[in-house]
Amino acid sequence: MYLKCNNGNMARSSNAFLILLPTLALAFFAAAIGFLHSADNNEPPAAASASASVSSGTLTPEQVAAANAAVEAAKAGRGDAPNLFVAVCSQCHGEKGEGKVELKTPSIAGLPEWYSKIQIGKFRQKIRGQSPEDTNGMIMHTVAQSLDDAAIEGVTKVIADLKLVPMQNTLGGDPDKGEVIFRERCMECHRYNGRGEMAFHSAHLIGLQDWYIISQLRKFRGGVRGSIPADVDGGKMHRITETMKDEQFIDVAAYVAVLAEKYADEKPRRRRPYQRLVDEAEADTKPAPEADAK
Repeated sequence: MYLKCNNGNMARSSNAFLILLPTLALAFFAAAIGFLHSADNNEPPAAASASASVSSGTLTPEQVAAANAAVEAAKAGRGDAPNLFVAVCSQCHGEKGEGKVELKTPSIAGLPEWYSKIQIGKFRQKIRGQSPEDTNGMIMHTVAQSLDDAAIEGVTKVIADLKLVPMQNTLGGDPDKGEVIFRERCMECHRYNGRGEMAFHSAHLIGLQDWYIISQLRKFRGGVRGSIPADVDGGKMHRITETMKDEQFIDVAAYVAVLAEKYADEKPRRRRPYQRLVDEAEADTKPAPEADAK
């Protein structure tokens, strides 16, 4: 039966479309199921290039080239830890781990092993680097999933041994105002020297660039970081920053630069977690000394 229409061909086309509609719907449903299946696939996405992961066009060609080189090197597994660092990490973070402003990558030189492992773990576990607004984080997610546990163990040691690059105040913030904010909001977790604290999983700040710290504070404030329930530490940062303004971020970074100048050469304490408890437990198992014979 044809639809009433002045144009007979249009009526026949409409009727054909109605006949094909169930088939088209079935095809669309099958495609949707396939997409969901691939999204839930836990296999590392490193088989695809980093540019495919961030196809929104927000990265520069230099960023894409560096990211793809890092992913390919990570998949290849270039030998021992120092060589792996050069092949993978230095592509984006520089040969000395100093970071690259043109790639918007942080300085990682001197980061404690425990902190690097925590962050790489978050990238691997999809706790960090999942927002389309965090393109560099998405690259790190791909790179991190391309590294096995032994590689992560090795490169984090290399990173910790690199000479720290102290932060500098490049944005003109007011360190006096920043000190007040830092003492009120930051020092409890990031400590008096800005070196962070393993017990709180808090970042080692004094080796990061001021512009990088500000970009991360903005991400915490906007929920780009810290909004995933599993990211407990990031959630704290979101709550701390959600009422802060950019001017405060800049001032805090200026004060961290003061701390960097003061504490850059300070040797961080190498703590052994729970060592006191271990020592006490061992002492309890030792036999009591025998009393002197009379």
